[in-house]
Amino acid sequence: MRIIMMTRFYLNGQTTHVLDLCHALQKRGHRVFLIASRLDHPAYARWLQEKGIPFNRTDRPTDLVHYLRRLRFDVIHNHSAHTLDAALQLGSLLEIPVIATCHYLDFEPVNLLRRTHAVVAISEEMAAQLPLPTQQIRIVENGVPIPAAVEWHNRSREAVVLARVDQSRSTAYGQAVDALLELGWRVSIAGGWRHPGAHAVGWTINPNKLLQRARLVLGTGRAIREGMAAGCVGLVVGDYMDGIVTPANVETLRRTNFSGRTGKQTPSPERFRSELAKLQSWNLGDLMMFSRTYAKKHFDINKMADAMASIYREAGGKGKTA
Repeated sequence: MRIIMMTRFYLNGQTTHVLDLCHALQKRGHRVFLIASRLDHPAYARWLQEKGIPFNRTDRPTDLVHYLRRLRFDVIHNHSAHTLDAALQLGSLLEIPVIATCHYLDFEPVNLLRRTHAVVAISEEMAAQLPLPTQQIRIVENGVPIPAAVEWHNRSREAVVLARVDQSRSTAYGQAVDALLELGWRVSIAGGWRHPGAHAVGWTINPNKLLQRARLVLGTGRAIREGMAAGCVGLVVGDYMDGIVTPANVETLRRTNFSGRTGKQTPSPERFRSELAKLQSWNLGDLMMFSRTYAKKHFDINKMADAMASIYREAGGKGKTA
């Protein structure tokens, strides 16, 4: 398949998702062209070049129509509300279908979503809330790269905050970090936020090395999936908190994409202390092994890429090969 991938660049998990999907599709024999408007981060541009993924930073994708027409693409896959209208215009000019992934519940231009061939929801929760015909909706959960092997024996008592922490979330994450520090944990923060007593590492394109030396990951959505894939226990905290990911609750928390919206508990110092106290009574090593095993089975980005390729073929590329 020949796929045009479209998004607007931000330093967030959505961008990481799009880039990893491009790479996974490419490794599986598909041809991908990425249009990432406002991609102004040199490290991401280098990563794309190293992986051999062609890309363009334009804010006006329709200006590329003559070039793209010569390459005979099969489908457009859009990931951002900011680029959906342009994706539909480009799809009309190229006469190819448009698929849109909704990464957030508050996706605004529903009228534009109705004009796509299919809308991909990243969770059961999102699929249930989209005001669209059920036959237009497909559920494909976010996948992450699964490390081939992880180191278990030399991990320190370290927790990683893997999140973009804005002002609305800083209190909750601050409470979580303080609770960890009280118990003697070392805390690293990836994402630009800082907190007294924690080690700030800034934004990182590939957090795997950081995660593979830790035992606990704090965040939501993709961060929990990446952490579990690296063998970390997940602690779900965002606007709300759902606490430690365990064999008993993982299926329920997964339905809301580890967002904290399952129980919608308000974060507090007492709740964080209570969750961390559970780790004292559980076998942390067993829980880490469970996280890794579950992620390998359910979160593999290659499975996600195959699911997306099936939707692409359904949309308009039946019978075509890379």
